[in-house]
Amino acid sequence: MSEHEQVISMVRAKNTAPIELNPRRTALIIVDMQRYLTQPSHPFTEVFEKLSSGSTKGYLKRVGEIIIPNIHKLLVAFRDRRSDPEQAFRRKLRNNGS
Repeated sequence: MSEHEQVISMVRAKNTAPIELNPRRTALIIVDMQRYLTQPSHPFTEVFEKLSSGSTKGYLKRVGEIIIPNIHKLLVAFRDRRSDPEQAFRRKLRNNGS
């Protein structure tokens, strides 16, 4: 079995068993969910489409159907357990964006 096949096997095994989380010691951190990475009409997405037509279709489908709904499920679960999710916001500190 190749190294790649071993990794795939481990990932599949991990995905078959639920992960147990201790609510007192577990934090949910949502980092940098920006509209420009999730909407087809945003100029950022339009640039990629101009560079390579169709390049964002699968990405945007996955974001809309899998990533955002799963983030929402996690938020609901954490709030139901009275755990406040942490949301990290990147702020532009200088003109160069750093």
